Amino acid sequence: MNLLWRLQLIASLCDHDESVWSVSFHPQYKHVLATCSSDKTVRIYYVRSEAETGTITTNVLSSSSSYPGMNHQSLLNTSSNSGGNYKTMIKCLDVLENQHNRTIRRVDWSHPNGNALACASFDGTSSIWILLKNKIVSHLNALDEEFVKQSPHNDDKKNGSFSPLKLLKCVSTLEGHENEVKSVAWNFKDVSSSNWSAEMNDDDEESEFGADCGLLATCGRDKTVWVWEAIDKIGFSDFDCNSVCSGHTQDVKFVAWHPLTRENMPSLLFSASYDNTIRVWKEGGFNDDHSSHHDFSHSGGAGGDEWKCVGILRGHTSTVWALAFEPPFVPSSTMNNQTTVRYSTASSSSGTTNTMTSTTPLDYPQFMVSVGDDKSIIVWREDVVGNYLDMNMTAIQTISDVHTRTIYHVDWCVYENPYRPGEAISLVATSGGDNTIAIFEWNRTEQKLNLLTKIVNAHDADINCSMWNRNVFGELASCSDDGVVKIWKLDL
Repeated sequence: MNLLWRLQLIASLCDHDESVWSVSFHPQYKHVLATCSSDKTVRIYYVRSEAETGTITTNVLSSSSSYPGMNHQSLLNTSSNSGGNYKTMIKCLDVLENQHNRTIRRVDWSHPNGNALACASFDGTSSIWILLKNKIVSHLNALDEEFVKQSPHNDDKKNGSFSPLKLLKCVSTLEGHENEVKSVAWNFKDVSSSNWSAEMNDDDEESEFGADCGLLATCGRDKTVWVWEAIDKIGFSDFDCNSVCSGHTQDVKFVAWHPLTRENMPSLLFSASYDNTIRVWKEGGFNDDHSSHHDFSHSGGAGGDEWKCVGILRGHTSTVWALAFEPPFVPSSTMNNQTTVRYSTASSSSGTTNTMTSTTPLDYPQFMVSVGDDKSIIVWREDVVGNYLDMNMTAIQTISDVHTRTIYHVDWCVYENPYRPGEAISLVATSGGDNTIAIFEWNRTEQKLNLLTKIVNAHDADINCSMWNRNVFGELASCSDDGVVKIWKLDL
């Protein structure tokens, strides 16, 4: 464990009335967070925190560091946990309700611009909400100005006095699953035309939409994975079902898309199940003469006409709850794909040189991590040969001594090292039924995860999800059966 790194609690959001299942930071507006709950609502928050100028933020988190009983409908204050000072502003911007009649299990923003929010529900449907961008931008600008003024106040409104800003509009409901929808995920690929924009009016409010991918996956208790495509890629009001993928023998708990989108590369979709396996689905499937090796075994493939199962990963001995890929990293100094990138361990921020150079950051071997009911964390390496269609996936590391109960979620984020520009720090967060959050750093040279820090009793009940803010270094949101959403900062 690297004792230089600490996870500090910044704020607790206590607005949901029941268990909170999922959190998702907006991919473009870095201070916007969506949460969903068994109370059948989705909440949209403005979340911003910055270290006070001149303060030292090396802190040891106490399990008692929290804000019990506070309702963070609107709060701007200076927080101090175990010695570090953060100015933090939390405001609930909107509440999405009256669309689902059972638990909302997962939320996910569309990529890359976050024009739409998808919500998966136990009522058997998924809803698609369009973000009214002109409207939210004006509110975010005002909140940013208020934050910069550094005028702490406590405007702790109760739910009864809260007026939603109506920043999102439900435009579509996806129906087809026989019962509970467990997960939803947008693909990472852009639509074919990345420069178009369109306008639509809602109560005389003009809203603009940039290009996002219109491909969506859902999965459920009915053991199926559905692939949907937006026919209306401007307003997301019309979807077609591309395929119903069958093959899992038990509930499908989670879906995730392969993050790399090379030219002419087909989309790959991964699904995790109660049947202890991870299945890989590909648009069109492999050729009949494709041969697979090792742990990535070819399945003759149930699936729809367009999507087929092309592999099954067997490594867990019980339910696979979630998985995450190492995302591509492009340093802020350049946004093209042909650049030299230094990959490092987190310890290199303090001067240790442990780097790996890649001249094509989008072509390096892909790694994935999965977690499950067997309390294990498995790292998988994608072995690419030739044209990328002939590939295998091999388990290269198993960690079984960090969590003491089921691991429900994992998230992987690659940040640019704030101390050494151009260098990447790759971080993995896991959380589960032992109320614990664990943070790992990924060492690409050794191809292994190393534990950085572990927070026992981070919540008072099962932690269902923990997600990195990809636009703010070290910021993490977690949610739990205790009904609380917590915001954390990883500090050196």
